[in-house]
Amino acid sequence: MSEVTVSQEFIDKAIIALNKSAFWEFADCPVTIRLAMRQAELDGRRANSAARSAAKIILKRVRDPMVRDYVAVIAKSSNVKKHLAEFEAYRDRLISKVAEEFVEVDKAASVKDYRLQRAQRIAITGRGVGKRTLAEMYVA
Repeated sequence: MSEVTVSQEFIDKAIIALNKSAFWEFADCPVTIRLAMRQAELDGRRANSAARSAAKIILKRVRDPMVRDYVAVIAKSSNVKKHLAEFEAYRDRLISKVAEEFVEVDKAASVKDYRLQRAQRIAITGRGVGKRTLAEMYVA
């Protein structure tokens, strides 16, 4: 896919979509850890310690394996800010990808055209399209 300029409107839509999707933990966990750090600063406690404690608690409920990996690293890290920044960068890239897809949908003449273009892009890159093949998806 070529480079797409994404407006704030599409980024906001992507954030909402992410929060309502099965991947909501990517948006929720870094914010929760940041809040714990900020509250610790306001209380005069050590922010890194609060972040590690919050991460350990989050590990008890988080389900997504990739989120678990990021949070587990933060829970044991001596450099919490670095690892949290990496997690937030991954989350931001995810949001950008979703926003770019929203831009592509907006450009397409119809959802059918968008789906066909997306399937062709995926076929060119060699990534899977899902459980069905391209031929099965577009048999009229």
